[in-house]
This record gives sequence, C-alpha cells and structure tokens, in this order.
Amino acid sequence: MVVTWLGANLAGNSNDVAAMQPACADGTTDCWAQWNVYAAESVNGNAAVPTFTQHTASDHIIHAGTICTNGTGCSNGDSRALADFFQVALDTQHRANIAYSDDHLASPLCSQQSPGHCADNDPQSFRMAVPYFTYQMRSNKKVGTTGLCTR
Repeated sequence: MVVTWLGANLAGNSNDVAAMQPACADGTTDCWAQWNVYAAESVNGNAAVPTFTQHTASDHIIHAGTICTNGTGCSNGDSRALADFFQVALDTQHRANIAYSDDHLASPLCSQQSPGHCADNDPQSFRMAVPYFTYQMRSNKKVGTTGLCTR
C-alpha cells in the first residue's frame, strides 16, 4: 500500500495567503511555503497496527505559496495548479509510480506574458504547471512479486 500527498514546510491552511505567502524581505518567493510530494509505504497495511515508511518522493521543491483547495471557488489569483493532477499507481513489481504537477520554474512564455519578471523565484513570473512523474527505483524486499497468492 502506498499513500501520497503534498506537504509544505510552513504550517497552516494552504488557502491562507498570510500563512503560505509571507512577505519576503528580498521580494522573492524564497520565504513562501515550499511544497514537495511525499509518500508512505506499508507492507502490512491491513494489520491492526500497520507500519509505514515515509519519504520525500519529489527530488526538488515543486511549488511555492498557496494551493487553492476550494475547487471551482478558486479565483484567478489562487493557485490551483497542483490540485488538478495528482495520482499514484503500483507497477507489477509493486514500485510506486507518482504523477503530479510542477510549477517551480518560470514558463518559457514568461518574457511575453510577464516581461521583466521571469526569475524562478519572482512572484510575478508567468508559470505553467507541467506534468512530472517519479517512480520508486527498487521494489520493497518485503513484498513478494512472484509465486502464487493464497488466502
């Protein structure tokens, strides 16, 4: 069993601009909430007291600032980029394959959409969320991937 989620380095409601996007002294997004993808894996998830191994699944910060969780109630200024595309599946070797959005870099169209604001940590830079995929490099040794299942 694998459970995945988005997590930030700042505590608070992901919709709260004051909590997730505090004013940075240098005018960048460097002090904003920094988001990663996390995964927890269990080989005894149906036990009375299951155990999980947790790790950071993304290899870099994938988003800075707020994430709107209000669905169709999100306004144009709210970032919903990460919420629309997020899934996990296990392959035949029981390795986790995770798909998620990533908008940590300014878009190649930035110079046309927000001239003068194209640094990756510029809050005014134009961004486009792009799909990103990651997968577990090795299967868990405790999970059998060959033989017959018996109940």
